[in-house]
Amino acid sequence: MLNISEIKAAVARDPLPLLTKIYGDTVRSAGENQWRVGTKGGKKLDTLSGELLACDFAGDGHNGDCFALWQKHYPCTFAEAANGIATLYGVSANASNGTPFIAPPAHRVKKDTALDTRPPQWPVLGPQCDAFWRASGTQLIEDTDTRERIAAWRGWTPFTLIPLARAGLIGAADFDLWPASIRPQLCANFRVLHPQLTREEETGKEFWSWQPVQLHARFACSGAAWKDGRPLTWLYVPTMKNIGMEEGGNAPLVIARDGRDPEQPGYGTHCECVIFCAGEWDALTVLLAAWWIDDNGTLTLPQGLAIVGIRGEGRGGTDAYLRHYGHWRPRSVIMLADADKTGLAWFESKDGQPCFAEQLERRGAKVLSRVPDGAKDVNDLYRTGNLGGHHITEMLTAAGFHRKGGPSK
Repeated sequence: MLNISEIKAAVARDPLPLLTKIYGDTVRSAGENQWRVGTKGGKKLDTLSGELLACDFAGDGHNGDCFALWQKHYPCTFAEAANGIATLYGVSANASNGTPFIAPPAHRVKKDTALDTRPPQWPVLGPQCDAFWRASGTQLIEDTDTRERIAAWRGWTPFTLIPLARAGLIGAADFDLWPASIRPQLCANFRVLHPQLTREEETGKEFWSWQPVQLHARFACSGAAWKDGRPLTWLYVPTMKNIGMEEGGNAPLVIARDGRDPEQPGYGTHCECVIFCAGEWDALTVLLAAWWIDDNGTLTLPQGLAIVGIRGEGRGGTDAYLRHYGHWRPRSVIMLADADKTGLAWFESKDGQPCFAEQLERRGAKVLSRVPDGAKDVNDLYRTGNLGGHHITEMLTAAGFHRKGGPSK
């Protein structure tokens, strides 16, 4: 197995071989850890965090780690990019440190993942927001005070925020990086991912991938405000209007094995069970409670299981899930609703239309529900010791899903 961490470290120590391989002999130094490409200014590249090769600042989209940069210029799979860079730097297989890489199986399309309708093709998160997102993850990892303040909002242990940030699930930033119309205020950031149908160039086959289109900022429960004093608890950047999202509804936070859509045909994994939570905080709490993320930020969810955090009150969030994830057909779902008006609406319709639970049942799922008794939400259960790994295992067993052996037949 190739060692991804060792490959990144080798590139970070000396990016010149990689840059020369991609851009030729026009690469030159532009200061400490900075490089330019071309004879007249050209592209500016920088090594960040000791391991990432990041982007030019001219907006040409060459951002991401060394593997993404390689794939930009040599269309190939991640495994092929890793092998190519490893060969360039003389990194051998079976390294002793870091996170091992296991190549995914070849792309294939499963008939049961076909959709009746396709969601709109959303634009990908712009360079400015992407840079902000990466910086917010770095701040959360490196700033002890920031971790302690945000962890206190949810009753988490501050250290748990490090693997969540490494997994790309949460970041944190001061609001001076955001529009000047808002008072400076610490916020937690989440990426908003929309499913997008992608066509494989070699075979012409289609598969689903997640594309980041917005950032969702969550503020402290009190204190955040617009400059005119209006209270502010959340904000989407860019706005739905700015990126042409007309139909409304907030895409849910989806956590799945290795960050992949469990219905993505390219990897042939069917979504057997979904744990629904009311929002991204609760979804991350379930992930932490079950110990499904390690210190390096690697997700270890059982294959075929996904955690979904429904964003927004009323039908906006649930309808967005039903619309964008119509291709999912799980056998069972576990609904961890809040003990409030919004949570109860998952099970009781007030407008004559089928409620969320009923619509999931119509898709063939067995629905198991739990509303906290004597607590407001999943986070309250976690803080009081009433939500842990054994509780989640019991719920999955009741749903017919087994952590080690997969779903029951």
